[in-house]
Amino acid sequence: MELGNAKENRLFVYEGDKKYFISANDINPEAENSSQSYIVKAITDSSTVLDVGCSYGYVGEWLNKNKDCQVYGIDINRQALDYVRERGYYKDLYCLDLDYPQNTKEEFDRFENLKEIFDFIICADVIEHLKNPTIALEFVSSKLKFGGQILVSIPNVAHMDIILNLLEGKFNYSEFGILDNTHLRFFTKRSFAEWVKNANEYYKSQGFKFDLKHTGSTTYLSEYQKNIINQNPEIYSEILKSNPELEMLQHIFVLTKINASSNSYNLNELLDDVQYKNPISEISNQLKEQKDEIEKLNIEINTLKSDLADKESSLQTAEIEKTNLNSQLSEIRRSRGYRALLKYYKFRDALLPANTRRRKIVKFLAKDFIYLMKKSVNYIKVYGLKGFFRKIVNKLSNKEQTLYQNWIERNEPTKEELIAQKSIKFDYEPKISIIVPTWNTPKRFLIEMLNSVLDQTYSNWELCIADGASKEKHVKEILDQYAKKDSRIKVKYLSENKGIAGNSNEAISLATGDYIALLDHDGTLAPFALFEVVKAINENKDADFIYSDEDKISEDGKERFDAHFKPDFAPDTLRSYNYICHLSVIKKEILDLVGYFRDGFDGSQDYDLILRCTEKTKKIIHIPKILYHWRVSQNSVAGNSNAKLYAYESAKKALKEHLERVNIKGNVIDGKFLGSYKINYKILGNPKISIIIPNKDHKEELERCISSIFSKSTYKNYEIIIVENHSKEKEIFEYYEYLRDNYNNVVLLEYKDEFNYSAVNNFAVKYTRGDILLFLNNDTEIINENWLEEMLQYAQRKDVGAVGAKLYYPDNTIQHGGVIVGVGGIAGHAHRFFPKDSPGYFGRLSIVQNFSAVTGACLMMRKDVFVEVGGFDDEYPLAVSDVDICLKVRKKGYLVVWTPYAELYHYESKTRGYEDTPEKQERFKREINLFKSKWGDILEKGDPYYNPNLTLDREDFSYAEVSRV
Repeated sequence: MELGNAKENRLFVYEGDKKYFISANDINPEAENSSQSYIVKAITDSSTVLDVGCSYGYVGEWLNKNKDCQVYGIDINRQALDYVRERGYYKDLYCLDLDYPQNTKEEFDRFENLKEIFDFIICADVIEHLKNPTIALEFVSSKLKFGGQILVSIPNVAHMDIILNLLEGKFNYSEFGILDNTHLRFFTKRSFAEWVKNANEYYKSQGFKFDLKHTGSTTYLSEYQKNIINQNPEIYSEILKSNPELEMLQHIFVLTKINASSNSYNLNELLDDVQYKNPISEISNQLKEQKDEIEKLNIEINTLKSDLADKESSLQTAEIEKTNLNSQLSEIRRSRGYRALLKYYKFRDALLPANTRRRKIVKFLAKDFIYLMKKSVNYIKVYGLKGFFRKIVNKLSNKEQTLYQNWIERNEPTKEELIAQKSIKFDYEPKISIIVPTWNTPKRFLIEMLNSVLDQTYSNWELCIADGASKEKHVKEILDQYAKKDSRIKVKYLSENKGIAGNSNEAISLATGDYIALLDHDGTLAPFALFEVVKAINENKDADFIYSDEDKISEDGKERFDAHFKPDFAPDTLRSYNYICHLSVIKKEILDLVGYFRDGFDGSQDYDLILRCTEKTKKIIHIPKILYHWRVSQNSVAGNSNAKLYAYESAKKALKEHLERVNIKGNVIDGKFLGSYKINYKILGNPKISIIIPNKDHKEELERCISSIFSKSTYKNYEIIIVENHSKEKEIFEYYEYLRDNYNNVVLLEYKDEFNYSAVNNFAVKYTRGDILLFLNNDTEIINENWLEEMLQYAQRKDVGAVGAKLYYPDNTIQHGGVIVGVGGIAGHAHRFFPKDSPGYFGRLSIVQNFSAVTGACLMMRKDVFVEVGGFDDEYPLAVSDVDICLKVRKKGYLVVWTPYAELYHYESKTRGYEDTPEKQERFKREINLFKSKWGDILEKGDPYYNPNLTLDREDFSYAEVSRV
C-alpha cells in the first residue's frame, strides 16, 4: 500500500482539521510551524533512534535517508508494521501494546533482549493515548542512554476551539484530532510538566529521572479565532496575555534521562515559567495603568463602567426574572454545569460586536471555571465524550439530585427522631474514638467537621485530632476553642507535618476507645452515624469492622449528591477498588494486631489499612445507611480523580502486598478507569476446560458460537461437548458430521429425554474429561481472545465456586452484568440495557466483583464444586436453574465472581423462545414458586451484594422509594 501524496490520497483525511498521514518526502525540517520539523532537527546524525508509535514509518524513513540513523519502531498496528517492514528503512520493529507489553510475550522478550541503547526516543502524539504512560515510558526508557533524550509532541487541549466547543456542548468527535476516541488523557503545557514531575517520583526508584525542556509549539487559528481577531484585535490580544496557549495546537518537549541523584534538574524552573497567570489581576492592572491607551481600544469602556454602576439594578432584575421561571429551570440554575455555562456566555458575549459586549472577559477563566474544566477533562479521560455528554445532560436536568433529595426526605431520621435517639440506652455502649488528622484545613471545612461530631445523637465518643504543624492560624484558634468547649475533644499539635499516615497515627495515640472511627478533616458525619454504628455492634457482638454507605457534599456544604449504596463485604470488589472507604469503624484490638497506618502508601493509606484489617476480622458489618458525607473540593479525590495521582501507585502496592500476605499469586495492574485495579491471578498448570453446549437445530447460531471459540480463544486446552436434543433439521446433522470429521476435541452427545436445561447439563458433566466446567449457550459469540483465561484464573481459586462473564445484546447494550436476587420478585440482570461502554453504577460494569449469582449462559466452575453442590436441580427445567446453583455454591461458603474482562455477545431467546403457551407459562410459574420456597430467606433479607436502598422494580440501580432497612 503506497500512501503517496496526501493531497491525492484521501484514505487518511478528515475535513475538520486537515490532518493527514503523509509520506517521508512531505517532511520539511525547515518548516516553522510543524512538530515534525522540531523533532527531526533535534536528532543528530548517525544516532540510534526508537520511534514509539511509528505508524507507517515516514519519520524513521526520513531519518534513515537524511541523517543516516539506525531506527527501531514500536507500534500496536500489525498492518502498519508490515508496511514499514517491507520498505526496509527500520532496523527492527516490535508489535507491542505499551499499556500491556507483557501480553505479547514473544515481542516483549525480543525488546527486553535488545542490545542497542538509544540516543533518542520519539513519542510523537503517543503519550495521550496511553493508559499508564508513567509505566510505558519507564519500559522504553530502559533502553535509553543516560543523557539520551525523549522527544515528545502533545496536542494542547487548552486551544480556544476545544474549550469553547466543550463548554457549548459541541463535541466534535472524530476519528482523528484532539477529541478522537482513542485519547485517554489531555494536556496543556503546564499539566504535562506537572505530570513529568509526579512521574519522576516513580522513576527515581528505577535509578533515573527526566529533566524537561519545552522546545517549541505549533499554532493553529480557526475561522472563529480569525473572526475574533478581525473584529476585536484588542480584545483578542488581552485574552492571549492571560492565556497564550489558546492559539497553540501542539507542544514539543525534550525529556533528558539523567541519574536520579543528579543536581541537573530544570523541571521546577519550567513549572515556574508556565505558572498560570490570573487574567483577572492581569487585565485589571492593565486597565488601571494604561487607562488612556485602553480608551482608544475597540472596547466601550463607558459601557463597562455603566454595567458596573448598574450592577445592583441588574441583580434585582435578574431576581425578578428568576421568580418567573418554572421549578425545573430553578433546579437547572442551581446545578454546577449551568454556572459553568454562564461563565462561558459572559466570555462569548464580550467577544461579539459592540452591541453585545457588556460583560467582562476576566470572568471567563475564573477559579470555578478552571476547576470545572479540569474535572470535565478527567471525566472524559475515563468515560469518553459520550459518557461526558450523558453526564452533562443529567447534571443540567438535575433529575438525579431531585430523586436523591426525595430519598433523603423519605428515609432519613426527622428532627424528632434524632432527639429521641439521644435518650436511647444500649446494653453495650462502647467508646468510639474518632480519628482526624488536620493540616491547613480551610476554616469552613474544619468547623463543619467539628460540629458534625458534636451533633452526634450517641454521646460516648472522643474526638482525637493530630495537627501536622498547620501554617494557617485559624486552625489552632478553632481547635483550641472547641477543645475548651467539650472535654471529649483532644488535640495534639505536632512539630512537623508527618503526612496523613503519620498524623493519623499520632491521633490514634490519643485514643482510649473500644473502636476507632476514621474521619477526614474536611468530611462530616451524619448526626445519627455513631448511633447506627453502636446499634450494629449491639446486634452483632463479634463485629470488629463496620462500614457504611456514603454520599458527597459540595464544597460549600449546601448540597448532598452521589449517594454510594454499597454491597456487603465483597473481597473481589474490594480488590478492584476501595468501595468500603467511608465510614470505617475498626475494633481497637484489630488495629493493634495489624498495625496502624503505614508510610509509603500516600493517598491510599486507608485502602492499605482496610485490606490488612479485613484479612484478620471475624465479622465485617455493613450498615446500609448514609453515615458519611465526603467533601468535594478541587484538591480532593472526591472532586478530582487526578488530584493525587500518586495514590493509585500506592493502591497497587497495597494490593500487591495484600496478595503476598494471603498467599495468592498474581500481579496488579490498572483497571478500566482511574482508581480501579485488576489482579491477574496466576493460572496454575494447564487444566482442561470442558465447554458444554446444549443444542436443538439452529445450525447458524451454533456454528457462529463454535467458530468464535476456535478462532478467538488463546487458551487451547479445552474440549467442546455438544448435547444434541431432538433436532429435526438436516443442516444441523451435516454440521455435526463436519465437526466430528475435522476436530478431535469436539464430542457429540445425544440426550433423548424431553428438554430440561438442568438435566441436560448434569448428563453432559458425566462425560467431561476436564477439571473445569464451562456451561455455554449455543446463541453466544466470543468477543475477546483471552476470555477463557480471564474466567479460569478465578475458577481455580479455592474460595471461588462460580464465575460469570459480561454479555451484550447484538445492539451493544448490556444483557448480563451479574445477577441481583430479588429484582422483579425473583432475580434480574444488573444494568440490563445499559450502553456497552457505560461505566455502570459507581463503575461496577467495569470491575471484577462478587455477586450472589451469574447467568448460566456463560458459567464456569470447578467440577469438584459442581459435584459438591449436587449439580443443577432437575426441578428447574428451564428458568432460574443458574441462579439456584449459584446460591447453592454461596451456601457452601464459596464466592461467585463476575468479570467484565470476559466478553461475549448473547443472542438471547433465539433458541429457547418465550413462555408463549399455557403449558410453558404454567411450568415457569411452578419453577418460580419452587425458587421462592427454597430461597425465601435471601428474598426476604435482600441480596447481600446489592443494597436495600436500591430499587427491586428495575435493574438500573436507581433509588428505592423507601429503604428496606
